[in-house]
Amino acid sequence: MTFHVAYEPGALVNAGHSFDLSYDYESLVIEISQVLAEAEGARFVLGGFGRDPWPLSVDYDMSVFLEQLPDLLENLESRDVFRLDMYSQGTEAKLEFLPGDDDVTITCTSRTSWVPEPSTEHIDRDTLLRMLHELAAGFAHAARTVDPALATVEPFEEWLDKSSPDETH
Repeated sequence: MTFHVAYEPGALVNAGHSFDLSYDYESLVIEISQVLAEAEGARFVLGGFGRDPWPLSVDYDMSVFLEQLPDLLENLESRDVFRLDMYSQGTEAKLEFLPGDDDVTITCTSRTSWVPEPSTEHIDRDTLLRMLHELAAGFAHAARTVDPALATVEPFEEWLDKSSPDETH
């Protein structure tokens, strides 16, 4: 299967969490991901390069990916190269996104004994952007569920605004 990434929130409930909204984006993502990992059935799914799915966690691996998501989206939209580092122990891989006119070449380099096969995949640029925006919106909806105040924090507010009003997460 080709490259894909998604967040499945599982049985998410508002358990009265309150986050410090003065934290920077990366710190909020780490804390939110830890809370979201507690939901029964929550999964962070990433597949491709001969591994489907990768053995990833919501609390750590998803936060690593999401810390870099705003920059990845910006670089894809401006058609600039971006290197996403999945640095968590056991995963330790670099994904290089090289946008072309209509597609994106993604190259995976492992820093463990795992060898990606194939090490390079191609995906339609619009498909990849849609997938990443769905990931962002799903995370923002889940964050708002556990703490409604997060709906007013960037980039979560923007991600919620870009998602369709009939979307249910």
